[in-house]
Amino acid sequence: MNTTDEISTMMDLGLTKNQTKIYLTLIELGPSKAEEISKVSEITRQDIYRVMPTLQAMGLIEASLSRPRIFKALPLQETISTLFNHREKEIAELKERTRIMLQNHRNKTIKKFDEHYQVLYIPGRKALLNRTRKAIEKAKKSLNAVSSWNNVMEHVSYIRKNPEFKKMIRGAIEIRFVTEKPEEFKRKMSSLGRVFSRKPSNVKIRYSLSSPQAHVLLIDQKEIFIRMSHKGGFAQNPSIWSNNPCLIEIAKCYFEKMWNNSVDLDNSRKTQFNESKVRSH
Repeated sequence: MNTTDEISTMMDLGLTKNQTKIYLTLIELGPSKAEEISKVSEITRQDIYRVMPTLQAMGLIEASLSRPRIFKALPLQETISTLFNHREKEIAELKERTRIMLQNHRNKTIKKFDEHYQVLYIPGRKALLNRTRKAIEKAKKSLNAVSSWNNVMEHVSYIRKNPEFKKMIRGAIEIRFVTEKPEEFKRKMSSLGRVFSRKPSNVKIRYSLSSPQAHVLLIDQKEIFIRMSHKGGFAQNPSIWSNNPCLIEIAKCYFEKMWNNSVDLDNSRKTQFNESKVRSH
């Protein structure tokens, strides 16, 4: 008697339930008439005669020309190999069809996105991280950010560990961060030192008197990420992404203002922080 697992396996290879039961019954009985197959498989003779031509066309069953007909199943190993080959061919054809479909839709999507969808709301952590990382990896000229110390360190650490980091340095990409002066300043400086054994000259970090209330990331001045809340981590809040030139210009002006009204992090190691100087800007 055929087990449920055997039936399930053959169906996973592409046979219907009746095709599977008829084939496995023939494997069990050997060459048999439809009446004998019907008794063991509990499938009506009419259904057996209806299913047999398909199994023959698939090369899994042979039938005699005698009356009544005698049906014989090909060996199980040959049948499994045949079904696997057929399934692989189907998958290859499906991959090609989906490749063509994706290409057609990609062309339409890019055109529609460029013309209409220049502002996106990104609510989820995973979606935001994926889009941010892809944008950073594509950076060619500049990466500027205004954010909290922890978020800046998250970005810096990611850039440092990313395989594209050396390429970014060789390409002389300008990387600038504006953040608040961290608490426990000396300890935080040591953590920065662990991220960079020697901080590259094109990576600059400045700090302001207070934590930034608006968190912005600009990449090549072509894409921006704006957090919807200044509390919590960068990926813990919904954000807006945009390639809209007007929004990018506003974000650019905000960043430059914050940059000009902040103190260079490297100078802070040699001189005392002068709050009155920063306030005067």
